[in-house]
Amino acid sequence: MFFGGYDEDDDIQETSSQTDELESFKDVVAELDLGEPPDNVKEFARQHIGEQPDTRSSVLQEFRDMIYERGEVVPHRMDDAFLIRFLRARRFLVEKAHKLMANYYSFKENNPEIHKSLNPLNMRHIGDDNVLSVLPYREQTGRRIMIYKIG
Repeated sequence: MFFGGYDEDDDIQETSSQTDELESFKDVVAELDLGEPPDNVKEFARQHIGEQPDTRSSVLQEFRDMIYERGEVVPHRMDDAFLIRFLRARRFLVEKAHKLMANYYSFKENNPEIHKSLNPLNMRHIGDDNVLSVLPYREQTGRRIMIYKIG
């Protein structure tokens, strides 16, 4: 169907080809993001961030309970992998992690143009222009190395 300069069929075909292209990168993304960190990185997290394997599940449950009780935000995800990002960013302090999450969702709500139709394929210019590079190896403590070229 055609509406004054907008051809819906072209949009569907473009979205379909972008989805197919994203599927081809699925394995690469999984290899980068889902690898188990080395023991020395886990030890660093335990000492400096307060992440204790034996209390992780109880802290996650406390965080979930706080989210439900306060009702300030309705996260699109509540799985451990998503919630733990907020906890790690705030050294496993539940109150601070909740505030970070509230700020995150407030920003998303107040700036929908940034998150609307966000598609990695639309951000290709970042890689093509070498604005951001991720080295294929980690540094001596196991952290990823990212290089930003700004200016």
